Amino acid sequence: MTIRTGTVDRAIVAGRRRRFDEGPFRGIADYLFESAIGEPLEPQSLIARQAPGWVLPVHFHMQHQFQVVLRGSGRLGKHVLTPGTVHYTSPQSAYGPIVAGDEGLDYFTLRVLTDKGAWYLPDARPFMKAGLFKEQLWGCLPSSADTFSWRTLIPLRDDGLGAWAHTGDLGRSITLSEPTSDAGRFSVVIRGRFHTNEIVLGEGGCVYSGPLDQAPVFTALEEKSELVVVQFPDHAVRNDVPPDLQVAPSARGRRVISSSPK
Repeated sequence: MTIRTGTVDRAIVAGRRRRFDEGPFRGIADYLFESAIGEPLEPQSLIARQAPGWVLPVHFHMQHQFQVVLRGSGRLGKHVLTPGTVHYTSPQSAYGPIVAGDEGLDYFTLRVLTDKGAWYLPDARPFMKAGLFKEQLWGCLPSSADTFSWRTLIPLRDDGLGAWAHTGDLGRSITLSEPTSDAGRFSVVIRGRFHTNEIVLGEGGCVYSGPLDQAPVFTALEEKSELVVVQFPDHAVRNDVPPDLQVAPSARGRRVISSSPK
């Protein structure tokens, strides 16, 4: 896997913004990059923009996943969601409901291997593998988020999993020096703008870098720009999902209002 970059503007121009008006999810999804159905599984980054007050039911996914709150507010189960909140789930670990606040809730969904759709409980319970180890981890920005240094959101584990945040000092270049995992890491912009890899990433920008890639260097273009980095465990790069379970029923035949940039 090589470095991937994605921005909201690129997704809109390429027709990868979709609006959903029925089904369990209501709102907009911006697909920054992912594999198409039937292609080899590659990294996936999307921004779900959940409609104000909408409740997304309890569900699970087949691949390892991080979610990072971009804007808005809400709750996931008993956890309060604010910009910079990080949530990790292992395969088939059910979570939710996700309740969007009055202004809506925007959050990155990040996976090393593309996973299409969600498996909603209780209907999807027969598809959960008995005895499979499941876990969820949380991290959130501390109140001192204006300090120009790396802060640990989820401590680095022996298997490579971890999460960090950095508030950028205008014009200063930074890079995460922690050792990468075999599955690589995602860097996402939740506030301001950064320059990296000869492009400008604004709010909602994303970079995936693999284990053989040089760690990206980010230069803040606005004071107090905020960068969050999430790193997957080594085994997340291994696909254990049978082909017939790589697309959830929720991703088949769903109605889309529009793929226009409006």
